[in-house]
Amino acid sequence: MKLYDDALEKYVAAVWACVCGEAANAGDFRYIPVLCSMAKIYWDRQNYAMVEKIFRQSAEFCSEHDTWKLNVAHMFFMQEVKFKEAIRYYEPIVKKAMGTGILDVTAIVLANLCVSYIMTSQNEEAEELMRAIEREEERVGNCGLSGEHGLH
Repeated sequence: MKLYDDALEKYVAAVWACVCGEAANAGDFRYIPVLCSMAKIYWDRQNYAMVEKIFRQSAEFCSEHDTWKLNVAHMFFMQEVKFKEAIRYYEPIVKKAMGTGILDVTAIVLANLCVSYIMTSQNEEAEELMRAIEREEERVGNCGLSGEHGLH
């Protein structure tokens, strides 16, 4: 298995070198799916250290891309000891949606941010997030109510 892991790591490094070279020249984010596919190989094997290494290597080119940020947040969360780092990436996603509709944020992001708050003893922030979600659910739920039977 060690030989397989070494070969896989060399292959990923070679592919990554090609991708990074093209990315630096292209100036766009077309290679994000390649990056995520490479990281998924290690993700599926629960080798989060290698996933982190791949994302760190890509930070120079990807750190402003929302998909990259979301995957980095998930990667930190899954390591179960890097909740503070996960918060750093989940919070901007949630705060960005606070003004437009927090329910537009996927449930997994909201749940992971809440758990990350709790695991880092930021219980007040977790409670505030849950209250914001409840307020938005109530607001959305009340929008369609009228008349004797309620919903139309």
